[in-house]
Amino acid sequence: MENKLIDKLRFYMMNAIDENKDVDSNVIIDIIDILINYYKLESWVRNINVTINEEFNNNMLSLGFYNWYDKQMTFHINAIKYFVENFSNSFSFAIPEKKYFTYCILLIAILHEIEHANQNRVSESDAKDLESLIIQNSVFIDTAKLLEKGYKVEDIEKHCKKINSKEFQKENYNISPIERLASIKALDTTYHIFDFKYGKEKTMSEMSSTELILNIVISDIKFYIINNLNTAYKNGYDRFISPTITYIQRTNPFADLEEILAKSKGLSPTERIIYGLQISNNEQAENENKETTNGKILIK
Repeated sequence: MENKLIDKLRFYMMNAIDENKDVDSNVIIDIIDILINYYKLESWVRNINVTINEEFNNNMLSLGFYNWYDKQMTFHINAIKYFVENFSNSFSFAIPEKKYFTYCILLIAILHEIEHANQNRVSESDAKDLESLIIQNSVFIDTAKLLEKGYKVEDIEKHCKKINSKEFQKENYNISPIERLASIKALDTTYHIFDFKYGKEKTMSEMSSTELILNIVISDIKFYIINNLNTAYKNGYDRFISPTITYIQRTNPFADLEEILAKSKGLSPTERIIYGLQISNNEQAENENKETTNGKILIK
């Protein structure tokens, strides 16, 4: 966890909340600027678009979107507000709690899309660590190399058209390692920023009612998202089949998986779960109910 980034974001968020700032384009751009400067993503975020869609409805629940091709980032303020209203009604939030929660959801959405921009940079790099290999094989098909190996142009074009279709993306969203890693990283950073015990020797009994409620709610969100990510695993007799490898095989059947599998040797069960790699039933049972840096991991 990058403490300097946590401190910068925490300082900005708490000031915005204390000043009772509404979530608007200025706030969103301020937060994105902090992240772009920290991660040096100027070349991978070329434009930021913030919309207020008056015709928003619950069939359009997309908080944000990053376009990998034109490197434009888009956020929908009404979608964020709709999500907050629905969730906060379930918890009967008072105004201070609702303000904290609004910024919490906003930050998760921004960090998720920023991670996609960072993944875009990784996809264009020569990095060969495990995470980079997973990203590169999930988003990139080297047409030139495939032609050299004898693949037909029409077959490559047909496959590319298929995997870029909305139907394919929707069907495979839950097993995508790109989405998995972006969700985990966004959630983990947000959790640390809104953890009211962060940097303090503060027990639960010493927290205010607002702090206590929000810690419980954010912990629940964290647990829900991580648990939801792990439903991507399929039970295959004596092991849980890797959603990441399944996704890569579907999107990039020309990929060489040997290097990814070689790099994953020696990882703990928790680390393999974070990357969406295969684990055995015994490892899953040992890992179940353990607290990790990313919450409790449960696979159903």
